[in-house]
Amino acid sequence: MANRKKLLKTITARILAIRADIGEAWPTGIDLPNGVCSTTDKTDWTGAYWIEMLRIAGERTGDWDLYLDAAARLARLRPLLDRHSFWNAPAFYYSAARLYETLSDRTSRTYALSAAYSVRAMADPARGAVRLDRSTGRNGSQFHVPIEAAHHGVLLDWWALQETGDTTFLDGAERMLDLLIDDFIDGRDKIPNALSYDAQSGALIGEPKRRPKSRLAGSANALCGLLHGWEITREARFLSAATHVLEIWVDQYAAGGDETLPTAMVCEALARLVVLDPQPKEIKPFVDHLDTTLDSLADRFASTTPAQDPIAALCHFYAALHCLDVGGLPC
Repeated sequence: MANRKKLLKTITARILAIRADIGEAWPTGIDLPNGVCSTTDKTDWTGAYWIEMLRIAGERTGDWDLYLDAAARLARLRPLLDRHSFWNAPAFYYSAARLYETLSDRTSRTYALSAAYSVRAMADPARGAVRLDRSTGRNGSQFHVPIEAAHHGVLLDWWALQETGDTTFLDGAERMLDLLIDDFIDGRDKIPNALSYDAQSGALIGEPKRRPKSRLAGSANALCGLLHGWEITREARFLSAATHVLEIWVDQYAAGGDETLPTAMVCEALARLVVLDPQPKEIKPFVDHLDTTLDSLADRFASTTPAQDPIAALCHFYAALHCLDVGGLPC
């Protein structure tokens, strides 16, 4: 744990240095050991990860200016609310929802709830799937559901449920996870990256033809989505399905788990379980995988070989370490 505390200090110091260097730009990739950072002037949903890193750095340093910077950057994400994309869920969960839980400000709460209701309204009425923005195929006869919808797409549901008590969010998130279990997981030894459905009936068509994606993305998103759902609801079916997905994840990771983003996502999800008090005995199989996964990722981020990792990967890793250090995350 001492090495992890040292790494937390290193990441925090790097964030402060990058913040001083980039001005109004958004970081997109960071070579942590060497401090090299790529940036963009374009504002999109991934900007939420930098906002979350500023928020965590604020907690760790007590520097109020970091919170103010995070809040100012959140205001720059406001135009995303007009686009009605399911990517608004992670955009305003990692920025607005977590900032609100820290600052208790109305602006952050309004942004987060606006995004939550917007994404919930996009769900397919027949199956409850959080889907891509538009239907595809001839005359919009199909819609695609990416695996990210099972994790990123329902993040705001869990926060909004606890914030408002509106069971619309519970029903919506559970329907999405049940679809994940029925269509993406049951009877499979590999989690597909996306599935296609009939736009009218909601019937499953099959896997769409897509360019190859991350080898670990499917199992990582499925595992994170199910574990977060179990954490909130304690529904046994979510943990049961997660147990099967964990086996898939472990096998894929052992075969060459060198993808930092899905690995960091899983680290954050597992860290959330480790700090539960009391810790239910049924989550031990998941908890047991955290140390080796986290340590291997720490070695990756400490490597002196020049390599940039996406801002999201470093954010999830930073959040996992912070969660373990302070005993939890805001939401």
